[in-house]
Amino acid sequence: MSAAGAAPPQPARTWQRLEVGPPGPLPALTLGAAPQAVGWARRWVVRHLEQVEAPHDVVSTGELLTSELVTNAVRHGTPSGVITLRLQHESHAVVISVHDEGAGVPVPTQPGPADVSGRGLPLVDALATTWGTHPHLAGGKSVWFRLAF
Repeated sequence: MSAAGAAPPQPARTWQRLEVGPPGPLPALTLGAAPQAVGWARRWVVRHLEQVEAPHDVVSTGELLTSELVTNAVRHGTPSGVITLRLQHESHAVVISVHDEGAGVPVPTQPGPADVSGRGLPLVDALATTWGTHPHLAGGKSVWFRLAF
């Protein structure tokens, strides 16, 4: 069940590490908050999901949802800020988080048919296994989603 605005699942359960390749830090990508960041983020997520042999539907859904969250980070984060993506592998799932330096926590909207924006978080809510937000004490927030497979 999706829980917009809820804290991420307990670290001992969700953020357990599945060793894929040599041990090391979680895969992370740091980008400037510019429109080009969206394409870079999509390609990075696809490459990592393909490396762990995630099913095609998980790869394409991960690419779409990453695109939506990074677009939100570019639009609503700080203009000269940094966006950080992290990817966590579990035995039958992946968790992708997008951190930006913007204030506030995102809330899904119900866009009307003529609205040109506002569909990103409803897509995340509809397609992710679970998702949520996590404000950071030092500023900014992370928005994460989990895709089970």
